[in-house]
Amino acid sequence: MEQTVKVLKTLIRRECFWLRKKKESFYNKKIAVFTAGPTAQRFCSVLENDYGITVDFFIDNDPKLNRSLILGKPIYYEPWKQQPDFAKEYVVIVASSHLNYSIISAQLESTGIDLHMSHYQFEGSSLLDRYMAVFDMLDNDLSKCSYLSAIYAMLTGDYHLLLTNPDQYFGHPAFMNSSHQIIVDAGAYVGDSFDEYISRSLGTIKIYAFEPFDECCSAMEARKRRLTEEWLLDEDQITIIKSCVGDSSNNAFTMSSGSTNGTMRKDDNAKSTFPSISLDEFFENKENPTLIKADVEGMEMNMLHGGVQIISDTKPKMALSIYHNPLDMAQIAEFAVSLVPEYQLAVRCHKDNFDDIILYCWVD
Repeated sequence: MEQTVKVLKTLIRRECFWLRKKKESFYNKKIAVFTAGPTAQRFCSVLENDYGITVDFFIDNDPKLNRSLILGKPIYYEPWKQQPDFAKEYVVIVASSHLNYSIISAQLESTGIDLHMSHYQFEGSSLLDRYMAVFDMLDNDLSKCSYLSAIYAMLTGDYHLLLTNPDQYFGHPAFMNSSHQIIVDAGAYVGDSFDEYISRSLGTIKIYAFEPFDECCSAMEARKRRLTEEWLLDEDQITIIKSCVGDSSNNAFTMSSGSTNGTMRKDDNAKSTFPSISLDEFFENKENPTLIKADVEGMEMNMLHGGVQIISDTKPKMALSIYHNPLDMAQIAEFAVSLVPEYQLAVRCHKDNFDDIILYCWVD
C-alpha cells in the first residue's frame, strides 16, 4: 500500500493548494453562508473567531426562514433575486452535508454564482498539517490509506478512491469480539447495533444506550423486548437513557430539525432542548464502560470532555465518528491521545460516501 499512500498524499496536497488559491480570491468579497442550521452556525463562528472573516448573512432554501434572524444575522431566501450584483459581490460557503453541497452547488451555478465552496473544503484545506500528524499516529497501512481516502473524499466530493469496510464499529480486529463488555452506545438511534454487540460478546454484556428522541427510544424498547427474550437477557442488561451525552449534565442541546438525522449543537439558551448527561457523572457509582461508541452528530468532542476522568483512568476502547466536520478529522484523535498516550489508533470508512468514518482507539 506504500504507493497508494504516496499517491493519496500527493492528491490531497494538490487539492489543498488549489483550494487555498481559490480562497485567496475571496478577499475583498462579502461572505454568505448557505443553510442556517447548527452546522452553518458553528461554521459562522469558526469564520469569525478563527479566521477573522465576517459573515454578512445566511441563505436557506426554506422560504419560511426568510428575513428571520440567527446569531444576530438575517437569513435570506434566494437573495440573488433581490441583489442584481450578488454573483460579483459575494462568495457563498455551503455549510451542510456532502450530499446537500452537491445539490446546492448545482443550484448556485444555475443562477450564475460560480464562486462557492463547501465548509469541508474551506476548513479542511487549512488543516493539512494536523491531518498528516494524525496520519503518523495510525496503526498500519490500511488505516493510513483509509484515512487519506476519507480526507480526499471530504475535500473533493469524489468517493471513487474511498477504501471501505462494511463492518461498522467492528471494523478492526481489536473490536471484533470482547468478553465482559459494558458498552456506551451514544447516539444509539433505534438500537440497530444491539444485535451485533450481543452476538459478538464472548461473556457478560451490559449496554447503556443514549438517545434523546421519543420515537427512537420507543423503537429501542421494542428491540430490547425482542432481544431479552431471544438471548435470555436480564432486564438490566440493556438500559435506555433518553438524553444526549455531553460535557456536563447542565447543558441543553437542540436539533437543526425535528428529524433524528439532524445535527446537534450546544445551545444554553435554546427554547426547545434535550437534556444532557456527562459520562463522568453518569458512571460515578456504576461499573465503568469498557467500550464507548459515539455517533452524536458532531458533539463527539463534547462527549469526550464529559468523560475525561473515565477515559483517562480506565482506557476503554472507543469507536468514534469523526466525519461530521473537518476539524473532527484531526481533533478527536489528538484529544484521545492526550488523555491516553498509550492509545493505538485506526480509521475505517464504512460507507461509499463521506459518511460513517470511524476512529478506533484501544490499548493492547
